[in-house]
Amino acid sequence: MKSLTIIVLYCLGFVYPLSAQHKIKTEESHQNIGGGRNNAVVVTIYDLDESSVEKGWKNELKNFNPEKTGTKSGEIFADNASLGSVSGNVFDIYARAEKSGENEVKFIVAFDLGGAFLSSAQHGGSFRTAEKMVYDFAVKMTLQGVAEKLKLAKKELEKRNRKLEQLVKDKERLNQDIEKYKTQIMQAEGNIVRAQEEIKENEKMQEDAKYQIGEQEKAVKEIEDQEKKVE
Repeated sequence: MKSLTIIVLYCLGFVYPLSAQHKIKTEESHQNIGGGRNNAVVVTIYDLDESSVEKGWKNELKNFNPEKTGTKSGEIFADNASLGSVSGNVFDIYARAEKSGENEVKFIVAFDLGGAFLSSAQHGGSFRTAEKMVYDFAVKMTLQGVAEKLKLAKKELEKRNRKLEQLVKDKERLNQDIEKYKTQIMQAEGNIVRAQEEIKENEKMQEDAKYQIGEQEKAVKEIEDQEKKVE
């Protein structure tokens, strides 16, 4: 069977290296699905969890116009689906999503035509059509996962840009504080010099005051002596 491949390139910055890439391909193999070991299409879907893949597949099943859909034994099934390019009759579809690695989901899809499961050996073109549909679904879901990763990466980038902007503003504020403190220091130094000069002047004035007090004490003493001599 010829493999179907696509390379999905993307850059997720803090999550993956720049060289990260996904190669999507389908494989035909027998799997435990649909009540037994039956032929199925298997593909790996990246950057989504099992529940997201299952949700996407349930929406995809609307294209098959099934009479009924549901989940049984861990498998999503569609009863009496129809699509002319796959079969002229109604058929059942079984699908299961399994975690297979970090950010990887193994997705298995089997088509029960009623008595036989779709295979490349027995159903040629119909199988290739169904295989292409599974492949397209895997590509779409992987791109959805990548888009979500990219969204988160951009959000983180914006967060880091905002942090840098805040750091720049903080630096500007700190520089302004330094200039303010320098001005305050210069003012304080000027005040200290003035205070030191005033202290010197004060000391001179104190000496003068002490001298005047001494002279006045002499004057008082002379008057007291005169008072004592009065008869």
